[in-house]
Amino acid sequence: MGKKKTDLEENDFYMKDLKPEEITVDKSKVEELNGVFNENDYIDIPPDGGYGWLCCACVTIMNFATWGVNCGFGIFLSFYLENDVFPGATPTDYALVGGILAFLTLALIPYTSILLLKFGYKVTASIGILIQLAGYLGASFATTLVQFYITQGVLIGISYGIIFGANSIVLPSWFLRKRALANGISHFGIGLGGVVFTLIINKLIIETGDQKWALRIIGIISFVICTVTMFLVKIRIPQNSQFKD
Repeated sequence: MGKKKTDLEENDFYMKDLKPEEITVDKSKVEELNGVFNENDYIDIPPDGGYGWLCCACVTIMNFATWGVNCGFGIFLSFYLENDVFPGATPTDYALVGGILAFLTLALIPYTSILLLKFGYKVTASIGILIQLAGYLGASFATTLVQFYITQGVLIGISYGIIFGANSIVLPSWFLRKRALANGISHFGIGLGGVVFTLIINKLIIETGDQKWALRIIGIISFVICTVTMFLVKIRIPQNSQFKD
């Protein structure tokens, strides 16, 4: 056991503001769970429940209102192709927007940690939510293919990367044994959002005759849902963390 404590004390990133006597390790848990989880989890073991379940629900709902919305892109794509919304654009031009969005989402998730360490969770998530709103509203006014790429591709892709990156730290702070379960539940929101928003987008396009109000309405819906749930989320900060909520 002594060796484990020494390894932890030598971890400058986690321990730079803590004195060794301030660190409490649940030795029984270390022995019980040794090799299953990262040793840093043993310093202040997550509760595997409590307020964490509400945070899990919030992350699920935010996934529902972000990537779940994007699962309805096929409806927009079909409308763009059938109505030649941007004259001269090829099917590949329209489909490329989805690729740009997915690329930026996944590419930016790791770099969100910089914003999290500097500004904390709520400020970082708020930045992503505002960019997402700007992307949807901007896309509703787009009249050229370049504007279409920038709004529905680049801006929304950036926003998803920031929001997903910010939410990636929520569940690990509350769950250890049930971490996989909590993550699985949170991803359910993506599939549910795909079903619900596909129907909503299709209905809005049929009722209004074009994509403009569909983009505006789902942008506003996503903004409201993400804003409310973001304020309900709390990051459980362990003893060994330099992070601020």
